[in-house]
Amino acid sequence: MFLYVQLVATLLPLTLTCTTIVVSKECDTRLGLIPPRDHSPRDVHAVYGVGHIYPRTWSKRAAIYDDPNHQPTGVNATVPEVQHTPYRLEGGVGEKEVPGQFARGISIPRTAYTMIGYPDPENLVLYYSEDAPATSLFVPFLCKTLSEAAGMELSKTSSLYAKPFQVGYKGDFSNAKETAWWAFDFVANWMDANYVNMSQEFVKPAISYWQPKLLEAAASKSTDTCKAIQEHVVKYWWNLSDTLVVRYNDGFYNFPPSNPAAVEHIGYPADYLAMIGYNNYFYSPQYVQPAQSTMAAEDVAAKHSTIRTFLILILGGIIGLITGLNMEKHRRRRDRLASSSNSATTTPQTGYTRLINSTV
Repeated sequence: MFLYVQLVATLLPLTLTCTTIVVSKECDTRLGLIPPRDHSPRDVHAVYGVGHIYPRTWSKRAAIYDDPNHQPTGVNATVPEVQHTPYRLEGGVGEKEVPGQFARGISIPRTAYTMIGYPDPENLVLYYSEDAPATSLFVPFLCKTLSEAAGMELSKTSSLYAKPFQVGYKGDFSNAKETAWWAFDFVANWMDANYVNMSQEFVKPAISYWQPKLLEAAASKSTDTCKAIQEHVVKYWWNLSDTLVVRYNDGFYNFPPSNPAAVEHIGYPADYLAMIGYNNYFYSPQYVQPAQSTMAAEDVAAKHSTIRTFLILILGGIIGLITGLNMEKHRRRRDRLASSSNSATTTPQTGYTRLINSTV
């Protein structure tokens, strides 16, 4: 939640009313968190957990290639059996026997779609992203077009927005290339083979190229312009998927444009090999040392609470000792001053008062 709020902080001028965030052009009150840079609405939904306290692209859980979706599985939890899955393996029998939780990003593989509304009174736009937004595009749909389509039969709306966004079924891949959802879902899944390389070489550059054009199409206020670019990006993404299949087949970098006849080794990153203890004897099973015993969260909290209480008592004792010594020192000084004074009164308290007043 902190990550989300941190990103939202500079998106738009915001007015906070209780728990409701109201977009306002007149008000420039912003959330009280300053992110390292300005972010677009797309940035918020594309976050998968990089650079915060629980980064999802640095750990054995991310395994290789900086994939934020990798999770460890395998019999006996051996390191070589890291599961290269694009899905967060949620639930299952394993978690019933070994309860726990993984860090998760805002963009996760099972995201079906994401919508961002742009409330410009002169040009209301809905930006729609298929599948995981971290590897997808936010495609504009003019609200005036959607309002017009709402009163029509689906078969008659093909002139208003692209057909690939009207059809598709997650339970059938036979007609996948006719749909927008499968295009973005397939690329997001295939990227699991080498997330960081595909991101840097193909997917992120494609997003950087197309997203400004999608914003320009929305600004045109033209239904035809938006429909045309909707069709273009789906076609492009299917071509991109074909390229990624060939380029990263069998774990290699195949037939790059710079050397069409080459098949290059990618291999594992050096820091990953060092982290898992890779050496000349790594052909034998490498077991992760299991915990001596499982400990529930409340037990961990209680353990740390006991230690904290002990430390507080020690600190309190030290402070009390120092305070007591200082008080004793002042008491003795006071007694010496009282005994050596030539008090004109018959009561010690009056004499003590005179001494204090005279020193002040």
